[in-house]
Amino acid sequence: MRKIRTFLTILKILRHCSHVEGFLTNIEATDSVVEAFIEGCNGKLHPNSVKDINPFDKGHWPTFNIQAWTKNPVVFFGAFRGTEIILQKALEKMHTFYSLDHAYFHRQSIFAFDRHAPGRYGRVYRCIKNQLQQNYLLNLEKRDRKRIQKYQRPSISPFKNGSHILLCPPSPSMCRVYGYDQKQWVNNTVQKLKEHTDREIIIRYKTETKKSLKEQLENCHALVSSQTGAAIEGVLSGVPSFCEYMSPCVPVSSTKLDTIESPFKPDIDLVNNWIDSLLASQFTIEEIRNGTCYEAVNRLQFKNITARENAVTSRQAAQAPY
Repeated sequence: MRKIRTFLTILKILRHCSHVEGFLTNIEATDSVVEAFIEGCNGKLHPNSVKDINPFDKGHWPTFNIQAWTKNPVVFFGAFRGTEIILQKALEKMHTFYSLDHAYFHRQSIFAFDRHAPGRYGRVYRCIKNQLQQNYLLNLEKRDRKRIQKYQRPSISPFKNGSHILLCPPSPSMCRVYGYDQKQWVNNTVQKLKEHTDREIIIRYKTETKKSLKEQLENCHALVSSQTGAAIEGVLSGVPSFCEYMSPCVPVSSTKLDTIESPFKPDIDLVNNWIDSLLASQFTIEEIRNGTCYEAVNRLQFKNITARENAVTSRQAAQAPY
């Protein structure tokens, strides 16, 4: 009886997702992930007519009328080459979408220059429904825990005391997505911090810093960010995190800077549950292609449907971090 119910559930999901629409950008590595997702749910692809498109250029999909929009869910990889327009339209219309991006853990070989090069577990990517990050704990089932058992768990360092604050501004690409002005975000956040602490504030710009993140996390009192992946490494290194609500680190962080002198330090059980939730939000390319990804995301990330107003900050709220 249980097998019959499982089969009927999968059949229902496959019928529902038969018209998911995917958007290509003529970048082979990322397009292959969207193609795998569409194959896994029998959807439809929209080719991009712009060749050799730069990251911040706009794409064009002749088979898709962006003004008329669509009744079907949409899927894309990242927020470059025009996909940010699809993302913003979906948010404005409260429309179902799936965001594919690099995995939280085990994304590639540590020695690989290509971020899409197969790592220990092959090619691994995250998939998030109706938002860009998995920012709450998932209620995992036995089958989910069995699926993520294959991954080696990241090492966890105990939380410790430090001296300086490491401030990690959102990257230019994320500023464009969230409607931030990077300079204003930094100024506002520094001003807010100085209202509550006199500690040294080190600003780490993703593309400009000469020191490694590991070096800057040494003797660090807290890492303050918007939604950067650096906060994940910070928490695993034993550095308390302060982040905004769209960050994957929300479950193990504080979102209020007025507590900067007494940061939240989650216990080991909470950190492990958080790691499990992030692992359960990522999938091998094979799992994306065979429909495992689509089934799991729709089953586990159901809260994203009702809480989507908090999924990605609006352009109005974007100017007031924390």
